[in-house]
Amino acid sequence: MGLLSRLLNRIPAAPQPAQTRRFDGAAGGRRGFGMGSFGRINPEIAAAGPQLRSRAAYLAQNNPWVAHAIANWTGALVGSGIMPVSRHPDAPIRGALNAYFRDWTDSADAEGRTDFEGLQTLIAQSLVVAGEGLALIVDSDDGPKLRVLPVELLDESKTADLSENRFIFSGVELDGSGRRLAYHVLPERPASVFATYAPAQRIDAASVLHV
Repeated sequence: MGLLSRLLNRIPAAPQPAQTRRFDGAAGGRRGFGMGSFGRINPEIAAAGPQLRSRAAYLAQNNPWVAHAIANWTGALVGSGIMPVSRHPDAPIRGALNAYFRDWTDSADAEGRTDFEGLQTLIAQSLVVAGEGLALIVDSDDGPKLRVLPVELLDESKTADLSENRFIFSGVELDGSGRRLAYHVLPERPASVFATYAPAQRIDAASVLHV
């Protein structure tokens, strides 16, 4: 070993800087200046949801690129309509069940505007634009029907602690385990020209489809 190597070996190594475990996205400085942050997600959604939904609906109606994306996403979700098919082992019963369901799909809409495939499209579009879809199961003389509702009819202003370990959050009533018990739905579209104030109606969760 040469003289220079022996001298270098006697020089103590420089101390290594202390390492700090962190996320750069949570650090300060120029890159983090002006960056927003979230609190607990449910209060954030309750506060910003109506404004976000309104802006999304505006873009859906006025921006052709967004409208095209919504159409593509809706088509990817439900296509021309998702149709269940019976797998009953008895062929006559299987055929009767499939025929009954096909007949029901033609009159599935409680308002008579479309069929079951069209209802799926409406709910899928609402899911893409507003983040959720809402429909009621309506009893009739011809069997159950579906009525698709605009999601703004869910009374998001209604939040309260109830007795027996129940609570309402943004119009959805839940028990202590998080199971949906009921939905509080406004009887009129809030922005309707002729709407008058009416309290939300409590509808049992078994009669509501909330996507």
